[in-house]
Amino acid sequence: MRTIWNGSINFGLVNIPIGLAVAQDRKDVSFRTLHRECGTPIKQKRWCPKHERDVESDELVKGWEFAKGSYVVVEESDLEAVALRRSQSIDIVKFVSLSEVDPLYFERCYYLAPAPAEAPAISTRPGSQSFCCSKRVNSHVSVGTSCRRI
Repeated sequence: MRTIWNGSINFGLVNIPIGLAVAQDRKDVSFRTLHRECGTPIKQKRWCPKHERDVESDELVKGWEFAKGSYVVVEESDLEAVALRRSQSIDIVKFVSLSEVDPLYFERCYYLAPAPAEAPAISTRPGSQSFCCSKRVNSHVSVGTSCRRI
């Protein structure tokens, strides 16, 4: 299992090093538009209907439609200003019954695994046993927060 992120779980005063791996591969299918005659992929033109001409990539900006036909321009610096700081940890907030978790949160599933060999294994860390046992005994799942790019 190949980890896509390494960090830690914070559980009270306990910090447990972990790796995150994708539990299932997405099997999304995407299609290209091809020219029926020769099978060549068709290029999408950037066309401005107001000026009736092709637009070069350096003339493009991002925009958000806040009302029908009305846009506000969003610059790269605007996006950087509101960007969340990525964290290297998953902070456990509480434990809840699995039935209390909205299925909306199960879009992607991940495995948590002990950190790579250079870090201490999960079972040798103080508090890691209490974390694992509390989940098993109570049949609850943990709810945590983290900020990472997927």
